[in-house]
Amino acid sequence: MSTDSGQALHFLDYWWVIRSRKEIIIAVAMIIIAFGVIITFNLPKVYSSACLVEVYKTRSDIDLFARNTFQYDPFFLTTQFEIIQSRPVVEDVVQELDLVRILGTAYGYADMSQEAALNTTVDLVSGSMKVQQYKETNLIEIEVYMAEPKDGAPQVAADIANTIADVYKNQAIMRSEKVKKKSLTILSGEIEKQDKKVADLNNELDRIRDEYKITLVNTIASDNNAGQVVQQSSISQLENQRMLVTIDLAKKGAFLEKIQSLSQKDLQDAASYLTQAPALEQLVFDKRTAEVELKNVKKLYGAKHPNVQAEEAVIAELDVKINDALNGMKTGIQAEYEASLVMLEEIDSQLDALKVAERKAEGEGYKQYKATKKDFDKAQYILNELEVQYVSKQMETKVSDITVENISSARSNPKPVRPKVMLNIIFSVIIGVVAGMVLAFFLEYIDTSVKTIEEVEREIDEQVLGIIPQKVKPLNDPNAKRGHAEAYRVFWTNVRFAKKFNDARVICVSSGSMGEGKSLTLFNTAYTVASLGKKVLLIDCDLHKPTQHKMFGVERERGMTNVLSGDIEDVKSVVLKTDLDMLDFIPSGRMSRGLGVYGLVDNKRMKAIIDTFRDEYDYIFVDSPPIIGVSDAAIISSECDITLLVIQHRKYPIAVSRRAKGMLDNVGGNIAGVCLNNINSSRDNSYYYYYKQHYDYYPEGGKKVKAPKANKA
Repeated sequence: MSTDSGQALHFLDYWWVIRSRKEIIIAVAMIIIAFGVIITFNLPKVYSSACLVEVYKTRSDIDLFARNTFQYDPFFLTTQFEIIQSRPVVEDVVQELDLVRILGTAYGYADMSQEAALNTTVDLVSGSMKVQQYKETNLIEIEVYMAEPKDGAPQVAADIANTIADVYKNQAIMRSEKVKKKSLTILSGEIEKQDKKVADLNNELDRIRDEYKITLVNTIASDNNAGQVVQQSSISQLENQRMLVTIDLAKKGAFLEKIQSLSQKDLQDAASYLTQAPALEQLVFDKRTAEVELKNVKKLYGAKHPNVQAEEAVIAELDVKINDALNGMKTGIQAEYEASLVMLEEIDSQLDALKVAERKAEGEGYKQYKATKKDFDKAQYILNELEVQYVSKQMETKVSDITVENISSARSNPKPVRPKVMLNIIFSVIIGVVAGMVLAFFLEYIDTSVKTIEEVEREIDEQVLGIIPQKVKPLNDPNAKRGHAEAYRVFWTNVRFAKKFNDARVICVSSGSMGEGKSLTLFNTAYTVASLGKKVLLIDCDLHKPTQHKMFGVERERGMTNVLSGDIEDVKSVVLKTDLDMLDFIPSGRMSRGLGVYGLVDNKRMKAIIDTFRDEYDYIFVDSPPIIGVSDAAIISSECDITLLVIQHRKYPIAVSRRAKGMLDNVGGNIAGVCLNNINSSRDNSYYYYYKQHYDYYPEGGKKVKAPKANKA
């Protein structure tokens, strides 16, 4: 694609490249489409089947010992995806369905070793499996694709999908039981150790009471030391109570801080995990149900439908209720936290009072009893906690941590899902067209031939005086189009008004190389000028490959060759009259004795011949050989008044035209301008409008001029 220097490409430039090379685009597209269709119909048929399971962490309805240990895990479902696709699950599926034998026979690897066949089958099943989550749900789809065995692939795919779900469920239960049994074993050992420690401390208390004669029950009222022991027991109890209240206060404080840090939306999402309020959980559930219904209604009716607006109103009302419930929950938690804080302050006050009294107490027995009693209470507390945990774990072993429920089972589907014939064909069409266009633009990019008027004028610094369309015939041909004659009339008009014309009468027409249409251009131009009433002589000096005699329909037995070689002295004797009174013709002639034409043309002879006819004719048109490779053209052009250079559109690189122009300049050829020949006006946007106007103005079917024929003088 050529454009003027510094000018951006227009969209139409791309369009005309596509239009000018449409055959290449169509051919490439058809090849790729055919290739895609052949591949599509030769691909094996693949069948799929899918089952749907719901996977979620189990949250017990029984709140054991007022302890809620449930925590949200954002990576839970992602972890389950990987587990479902893991090798242990796939291996169990392979063994349960005897897939090593079934798929080994179908795919032809049954002769492998047992281990190799198992690995191949596991890899095959893993590659055929697709696991995905339904957005914003706990639903997981397990889909399996199978192409073999040909007679049972749909059923095999369904069996594999269902078995994967069953194996995954069973393994999840087994993993949960294994972890809980291990926890129970550890707890049991710790309980035994702690129970022994409590027993030892209790024996130590008995020893201290026996040694120091401390009898709590009998001496509370009468013995001052016993009163101190009772008092220390009260301090110990208060300290235990303070420890419990402190722990509870820390929990409530952290819980309150977490709730206050959450936005209202995040608090709604986490409400069911943070509180055991059934009413709030029901409101959140109702809102999510309404949101799902809203999406469905929007798909059916659109955003402005009354049903959609009704659903949006329900959701807004639920939002208000949920926010009110959440605000109430925050207020309740704040009140509980402040009550615990007041209780802690009261316990601290009582402890301070008791410790003041404690400082007054004396006696080694009391100190020992106090220290041992403190250790005993601590050990007893830990023992109680361990026993609670043990009982809790025992109850939890009856419930799995993960619940897997089959929502829908996979079924045998006899309709293949691949290859997608229509989709593949569409892709083939798209790829074919794109590839064809890429190739077309690549060829356009590497094509250095002449494409536009601007390119000619920029590269060889000569004005384009005429543009000639394709499929032009000699104007004396009865089948010639009338519109084509106008192209030559425009060309001749532009030549006459060219800066270098200067009333020139001898006009040479040449080209850079062979096959650019110079002879036809010269013939039709001379014919046009003669039709306008000017007396014209056409001389065929292309002695190497003459064609003018063919267009006139005459023989070339006598002509320029005979005159230049000296066989004929009188040049006027070789002039032929044509049916067009104003047009005469000198053919190229034919050498006698089979001699070659090289070296016949020289400056003196050409000048003498031209001078003979200069005053007799208005214009003399000389057909010259191509300038590159033949010396005759340089001699002929140097003896003519002006030279017209014919360049065929999109045939030779622009360098050929630059070289021809340079050679003509070197020999003094006065180049008046360029005729751009053989243009496809239906493809090249630079010329379409021009020819559209002329074809409309000169419609086919009008009266045609009688075609003249050349006659011997």
